[in-house]
Amino acid sequence: MDIKSILANISREETVSLLKDMIRIDTVNPPGNEKVLAEKIKEKFDQLGISSEVVDLGHDRANVIGVIKGTGERKALL
Repeated sequence: MDIKSILANISREETVSLLKDMIRIDTVNPPGNEKVLAEKIKEKFDQLGISSEVVDLGHDRANVIGVIKGTGERKALL
């Protein structure tokens, strides 16, 4: 899925609701506990058709990596 399609499927209300849900998740460091948040973000990416994975770092620590393929016309963002 391309970025224009993704953005067309996101409403302001949905974005605010998602951010509120994310803020409610306790990820204070230490200890971190961000794995729950990473899984929530991955779930949203999955709903939007964005390829992603949660990288488990142990002790309830994790990163989420999402990939939105470009057209190849410009350099990759990250």
